Amino acid sequence: MKIRLKIALLFMLLSILPISIISTLVFIEGKKIITQKVIDHLVTTNDLKLDTLIHWAQSRSRFLNSIGAIPFLTSSQPAGLNRPPLSKDTTRAFLNAFVGEHQFLELFLVDIADGRIMVSTNPLQEGKFKDDQAFFQQGQTAPFIQDIVFDIASGRPVMIFSVPLFSETKEIWALLAGVADLKGLSEIFEKRNPLSCTEDTYLINQFNYFITEPRFGNEYALKKSVITVGTQKARTLGQFIGIYKDYQGIEVLGQTRWFEKMRLYIVSKIDQAEVDASILTLKNQVLLTAFILAAISAFAGWLLTGLVTRPLTALMKAIRKVGSGQFQINLDISRRGELYDLARAFKNMADRLNATMVSKAELEKEIIVRKAAEKQLQQTVKALEQSNEDLQQFAYVASHDLQEPLRMVSSFTQLLADRYSDQLDEKAHKWINFAVDGATRMQRLIQDLLNFSRVNTRGGEFEETDLDDVIDEVKINLQLALQESCARLETVGLPMVRADRNQMVMLFQNIVANALKFCEDKSPEIRISSEKQDNHWLIHVQDNGIGIEPAFINQIFIIFKRLHTREEYPGTGLGLAVCKRIVQRHNGWIWAESEPGKGTIFHIALPT
Repeated sequence: MKIRLKIALLFMLLSILPISIISTLVFIEGKKIITQKVIDHLVTTNDLKLDTLIHWAQSRSRFLNSIGAIPFLTSSQPAGLNRPPLSKDTTRAFLNAFVGEHQFLELFLVDIADGRIMVSTNPLQEGKFKDDQAFFQQGQTAPFIQDIVFDIASGRPVMIFSVPLFSETKEIWALLAGVADLKGLSEIFEKRNPLSCTEDTYLINQFNYFITEPRFGNEYALKKSVITVGTQKARTLGQFIGIYKDYQGIEVLGQTRWFEKMRLYIVSKIDQAEVDASILTLKNQVLLTAFILAAISAFAGWLLTGLVTRPLTALMKAIRKVGSGQFQINLDISRRGELYDLARAFKNMADRLNATMVSKAELEKEIIVRKAAEKQLQQTVKALEQSNEDLQQFAYVASHDLQEPLRMVSSFTQLLADRYSDQLDEKAHKWINFAVDGATRMQRLIQDLLNFSRVNTRGGEFEETDLDDVIDEVKINLQLALQESCARLETVGLPMVRADRNQMVMLFQNIVANALKFCEDKSPEIRISSEKQDNHWLIHVQDNGIGIEPAFINQIFIIFKRLHTREEYPGTGLGLAVCKRIVQRHNGWIWAESEPGKGTIFHIALPT
């Protein structure tokens, strides 16, 4: 496969990943938007239909109330309960004038005394008692709208409205009731979105029977019932939005709302398949766009690689020519760019090879020089190994042979002072003390040097180490010093690290001991905390001691470096040097921040 084709394919492959990620994100977000848009539409549809239902019911209630206010039904009635019988024919004719208006199937007057229908536009209803009906019981004080019921007389679902009738003396004497056909309401609910094939909106009563005809049903009103997840949850929660199976057993996305005032559900839904179709269209569009972008990327790679492959092809021909021993080559080096720079460099190399051929003698000489250098390197390595052995021997001598004479000097000097104390004057005692002190300091110095030298040579293996346990051991080792100085040592959230436990104890013990030593007359307060930064644990050891001058902050880790005299503060000047060497062995680093009189903070970075 030619390099140009390879690079073009590489361009396409490299573009596929970001394009795929972007396309997936676009599709996911688009799917959310489409679904949310459908849900918003269903919610809005339910709001509009509910407003229409309320307006439809209120308009009929107001119309019935206006009929009841006509003087024919008020001024013609005498006061008191002993009134002559109504003229049924006249009253029926009066009421018939309003039947058909606003889709009232029937208008009738109910006697307030016993609930008997006195006059009705349907004479077959006259004489029947309605005292057990809600419109009679609750309509005596104000206009009332009864729940939707099935009217046996008309064989249709209806809604009954009632208003009280008052005489001129404001005495209630009857109820005017109207039976409204829901056919007009069904026609309102049948007005659906013409762009949707499956959108449906309908009403269900509290007993789960259809009130209005659904889109895919015929004569369902108050004849067929349906129980769905939507109605079950809406009755409890007030409303439900989600995916469930509708009255056809088809999976739909819908909103069901419980309208407590009229005790009915209003449902707006759309088949999930129709929603998925929109999502599938979006998916196809995203895939097509992604394919086009990948193809454009491959084509761009093809064009761009042409600019690369042409000088590369010429350079490869020149390389083959030089490889065959022909150093006279012609390359286009007039243009600018990395490849032409490479061609220029190759041509210069070929020209130099052509001008100066390396002889066999020169090559042999170079081989001899390199062998000599290699031999010298081996000798240096051996010398370093011998030096390390000498250093280890010195460490042994320092730990045993040098310390033993010092212990003898110190012991015999103290013995001399004890046995002949009464024969020695004050100056002799002073000199003996100087000798003992010098021997003691020499022993301490040798021990600190040993600790310093053994950090790398005799360190333990790294293991999972709990720094809280390390600080507990430091507290035990420095228990007497902590008690004498009334120090407070606080730790906050120290981590587990992979380290040499003994060297960790030595590290923190040296730092805490310094904090106890350099504190003047106040009680030391030491706080050890940690935080995680990238791939390191950063340990902070903060004290309230005398602090360090900024000019000397970078010198405190130098071996034997002291910022105070021995009379002011005892020590060998090796403690912080040992600390630095321990941290370096653990592939970390240590530094300090300080301000005179305000204490010092040591920062220790250890790998996680």
